[in-house]
Amino acid sequence: MLGLNKLKRFVALKIKVDFTTGERAGGINPRDPNLMCFGWQNLEEGWEIRLIVDESKIDEYIQKYGNAEGVEVIEGIENIDSAIEQIIPPEKQMDYVVYMPELLTASVIAKHLDPNDDFNVNEVPNPDPVETSPDETRRKVLGFLINKGVKGIRPIKRVRKLSEILQL
Repeated sequence: MLGLNKLKRFVALKIKVDFTTGERAGGINPRDPNLMCFGWQNLEEGWEIRLIVDESKIDEYIQKYGNAEGVEVIEGIENIDSAIEQIIPPEKQMDYVVYMPELLTASVIAKHLDPNDDFNVNEVPNPDPVETSPDETRRKVLGFLINKGVKGIRPIKRVRKLSEILQL
């Protein structure tokens, strides 16, 4: 992907971002073609990770942004993967899609009526709509249902770590 497998050195910047204004720590330009963001963003806490994709510019970028407040230089695939997990917790890396609504409905009914199944519709999460976005509510409910073995739902990985991208 994008010739990333040709890189010998993997360096990324963990950047504090004000997503309401788009302003990034260190004055980093989000349109800089040498700083690629692969969806490694936490909009709530204001962080993103950008990979330096031009090896000839790595030292220049480290020198330019390395000491800037709100910017952290991360070197190495494992360290970048860890930083991604740090800003985007595993539960937020997954999403769920209902691929067969009829099967989901039938599965919920069957599990609820089965006396040998510990499934209880009253345990389905019902987050406060004021504090939780509709997307987050959907993710919590579908995640709960899939963990209870309800059919008709498919998990989708929303965020891929650098090591996973390199394997594509």
